[in-house]
Amino acid sequence: MIKRNNSCRDLSRNINDAHGFTLIEILLGLSIFSLIIVCVYGTLKTGIDLNARFENHKDIFRQTKIVMDLFSQDIEGAVVYDFSNSYPDRFSFTGAMDQLTFIMPSTNGLKTVSYYLSMPDKVEIKQTIIGEHYQKNTTVTETRQTGPPALCLIREEMDFIDYMSAGFKMNGEKEILLQNIPENGIQFFYADKINADGAIVWKKTWTDIKLPLAVKMDLKIVSDLDKEPRTFHFEKISLIPTTIQIKQVQ
Repeated sequence: MIKRNNSCRDLSRNINDAHGFTLIEILLGLSIFSLIIVCVYGTLKTGIDLNARFENHKDIFRQTKIVMDLFSQDIEGAVVYDFSNSYPDRFSFTGAMDQLTFIMPSTNGLKTVSYYLSMPDKVEIKQTIIGEHYQKNTTVTETRQTGPPALCLIREEMDFIDYMSAGFKMNGEKEILLQNIPENGIQFFYADKINADGAIVWKKTWTDIKLPLAVKMDLKIVSDLDKEPRTFHFEKISLIPTTIQIKQVQ
């Protein structure tokens, strides 16, 4: 009996010594848990933001190179049209710093193609450029800029006969190739000749019966997903290998 009573007293003492969490301990645990959740959330959000910016930059690079591929194909197909019979003051290839217009053959005859910048609300999307791309003669650098982008790169195509009938004014199908281009974000340069030392002589404008040897496109595109707008600078040289001359039929 004595041993049994001692066991009961020991059990009662153990029960009395046991206690739950205090309010301070609960609050401290919740604070630690909240801190862990905040750290995990911050890490995940940073990762998601970085991935979104990476995908945005990747799309910019992909779409820009596709457009430059299209531009090269158009430029490489440019031909000389002889206007001397009826329009001696006209040229088959005219170019300025921010736009150019030229003539090229197609399956349905000659067509006139123009590249230039325009406000997005002044053009209508006709189709979306998709396809493969390549990186030949293309370089890219990255800089920072302030100020919102406002312009888009337009490719306009028109049947050559309609172009002549309209008084050499473009009014064909307009296609938005690239958006988020800042003011003065595109410049064209025209290769006139190659010096004896191998250096290319570039002109800022082109009005000549002959075609330029090459056209250089200098393009800037702004990524709008960064806290500070980031500008990507692309440059590509497109050669004009053709010497085809098309004479006007009297």
